[in-house]
Amino acid sequence: MNKKVEESPVHYFGAEWKKHLSKKTDLRLAADIMIADGIRYSSLTDSYVDNRKKVALGIGCDLKMDERNKLSLKVQHFSMRDGKNSNGADARRYQGFNFLTSFYHTF
Repeated sequence: MNKKVEESPVHYFGAEWKKHLSKKTDLRLAADIMIADGIRYSSLTDSYVDNRKKVALGIGCDLKMDERNKLSLKVQHFSMRDGKNSNGADARRYQGFNFLTSFYHTF
């Protein structure tokens, strides 16, 4: 597609709160927002979209298994809105979940 695109800045804001539940367990709550003004390429829709906004809320747990191993689990719900795109489609809203599992080992 031959389309001149003015890439505009994308702004990210977020916060996370962590509570120690025990010596081996931490609870985490997180919220973040992404705001992209202007026309940008979207690999999700393979088109150019105008004005994207994404809001996400998440909860996670860190489990310390021993001094050298830790397991982290996180689930996040997101809602994203795109403006009109270059394929002629109207504004769209996407909702979904992200799941993240991480294992940390110290050598």
